[in-house]
Amino acid sequence: MFHKDARGSATIEMAVLMPMIAVLMILLIYLALYLYDRTVLYGDAYLAALRASELSEERSEEVYAKADAWFTSLKEGQLIALPEVSRELTVDAKGVRILYNGEVVVPIMAGSTIFEQWESFCFSGGAYAARHRPVTFIRRCRVLEELFEQDEETKNSGEAESEQMQ
Repeated sequence: MFHKDARGSATIEMAVLMPMIAVLMILLIYLALYLYDRTVLYGDAYLAALRASELSEERSEEVYAKADAWFTSLKEGQLIALPEVSRELTVDAKGVRILYNGEVVVPIMAGSTIFEQWESFCFSGGAYAARHRPVTFIRRCRVLEELFEQDEETKNSGEAESEQMQ
C-alpha cells in the first residue's frame, strides 16, 4: 500500500506544519481581539464626546471632567485584550475631541526574532463632536425659514407679473 520510505513522512510533515498553523491561529485570534477593542474604543470615545458636547451651558473644565468620566466608565469591562489605554481630551468652545492610544500584545510572539513585527498591534484613534447650543440653532433655523419664505414670495410675485405682461 505505502512505499517503505513514505511511512513516517506524514508525521514529519505534520510536526512541521502544526506549529505554523497554531501560530497562525493565535495571530488570527489576537487580530480579532484587536479589531474588537479598537471598534469598542471608537464607539465609546464618540459617545462620550457626543454626551459632553450637549453640555453647552457648562464651563470647559466641567465638560472635560464629565467627558473623561464617561469615557472611562464606558470602556470599563468591555475591552478584552487591552490592559491599558492612554487618552487625551480637548474641550473648547467649538467641540469635544477624545484621542486614544493602545497596544494589544501577543504574548507568544514576545521573545521571537522571526515574528518580532507581530509582537503587538498598536493603534490610535479619536472622535470629535461639535458643541451645539440648541437655542441658537433653533433661532438660526427660523431665520432661514423666513428667508426661504421671502424668496418664495418674490418668485411667486415675479411669475405673476410675467404672466400679466403676456
